[in-house]
Amino acid sequence: MRTPWEGAEGIAWLCVADTERLQSGGFYLDRKPQVKHMAGPFFTEGSHTKNTSAEVDRMMDMLEEWSTAAARPAAPTSDEAMAADLKRPLCAMSRPIDIQAFMGRWYVAGGILTFLEQEKKNCIEDYAFDHDNNRIRVSFKMNNAKGEETELLQRAKIVNETNTQWSLSPKFGVYLPLGIAYLVLDCDTENYSYTVIGVPDRSYVWVSSERIARPAAPPRYFTPLLETYFIPTFSPTSPTDHGTRAGHGRSDLGGMRVAR
Repeated sequence: MRTPWEGAEGIAWLCVADTERLQSGGFYLDRKPQVKHMAGPFFTEGSHTKNTSAEVDRMMDMLEEWSTAAARPAAPTSDEAMAADLKRPLCAMSRPIDIQAFMGRWYVAGGILTFLEQEKKNCIEDYAFDHDNNRIRVSFKMNNAKGEETELLQRAKIVNETNTQWSLSPKFGVYLPLGIAYLVLDCDTENYSYTVIGVPDRSYVWVSSERIARPAAPPRYFTPLLETYFIPTFSPTSPTDHGTRAGHGRSDLGGMRVAR
């Protein structure tokens, strides 16, 4: 083992050493090139950790591609960076939404769903703004395997200035003042063609589209949000005829065909 100072000294030496004395591509320790592979018997070089020429060429091609501004992935937004910290509760996105534009029908394309939604399809959420009471009426409809429809009613109060965090009260006979957190994590605030909804503890997420067809260019936020920000082992199930169906609390994001 080496101390931090010894490790830093080695890096500093490589920066100023005569290039004619250095071995190109070498792995240096204590100012000397060392064996890079020890995957064989009795710490011999072996081949298990080596890359083929094709793999090396592929990596170099990718580095060349990423070195150009046009191909380089965009830097994460502040919302994405905050959401990537799995120890931190999720927060609603900071960009405001036009609450009237957000109202209407949304088709659930998939997500990490509640037990009530598992094995269901044709999941549809309708929002209507109640101006008299300054709240939102929510209707969530879904069909079981027999085609029977279930409707869950809720109402919501907006609790932040950007309209992206709501407090939900579900109706079971009467509206229960549970104050369930509803977070708009992402939304197409130009065309309102998609949205991503979640809860602070990352246990559930819904990806919805307001269009019959999936957006031509799905936002890059979808994949990391579901596979990294929520659960690293996220594994979508197969698509259904339309709407969504979830297996073991998860649902497909690969395809959606819905009918009004």
